[in-house]
Amino acid sequence: MSQSLEAYIERIRTSPVSDFYSSRWKSITDPTLLPTISRRDLIETPLSLRRYERRSGIVKVVWDASIPFLSEWSFTSIAEEELGLRAARPLIFLSDPHEAIEKAMWCYQHDMVPLVEERSSEVTLYAARKFRCDALITDPSSLPRVLPYLKGKSDPLSSMTIISDSFEPEVLLPYAHYARKIDLVFSFPETGALARAVLSEDPLFTVLPNCIVEYLDDYLVVTKNAPLTTPVIRYRTNIPAHCLKFSEGEGVIRDSSNRV
Repeated sequence: MSQSLEAYIERIRTSPVSDFYSSRWKSITDPTLLPTISRRDLIETPLSLRRYERRSGIVKVVWDASIPFLSEWSFTSIAEEELGLRAARPLIFLSDPHEAIEKAMWCYQHDMVPLVEERSSEVTLYAARKFRCDALITDPSSLPRVLPYLKGKSDPLSSMTIISDSFEPEVLLPYAHYARKIDLVFSFPETGALARAVLSEDPLFTVLPNCIVEYLDDYLVVTKNAPLTTPVIRYRTNIPAHCLKFSEGEGVIRDSSNRV
């Protein structure tokens, strides 16, 4: 759902459901001057006080070091995520079980029947061979565990989607011949997908529709112009700006160092 950022911010500001943002914004109306928020704000604020929409969906546990917090996603918002994968029988092999459940729901809503990893990797990979999985949704830390399955296939997968908030191309490139197409998706559990790149020695990320990535004090600040249950507006990440390379274009603000 696309709308002007200004209109979306005004809707959040005047929401009778929550004042999570308006209490921080005070009288500031310029979207470029709004204070940033961080994971600390999410950890310190109960989900009930961050919820702006009441729609059917799921609640996930997100871990920040040893401190968990909750993130709620509606089924509609999950379906609108831009993961770029199109397959018939994808294997979902992720280190976070909450993320695996969410990605399975995304697959169902896009007419795909996924196989989701269970506790035993051996059982999962055996099932993947029997199910004839044709694609993979994974993260960098899970790839070594799925390698036996990839090595045992006679043909490469149609596609592989690697989801994370950071990437080491030199570690991922050895997997390149196991899929015809490999996408890297820059994402956090609480924000969803923000940008996508094709795996290469020097990946160039394209910011996804309705997303904004800012460079602020050498770190990345992200916004999603989408009606999420728990909105993401000027969310300060812990990712140094130099860690990801973005293409020029809409959705990228190179220098916001003079902003709040």
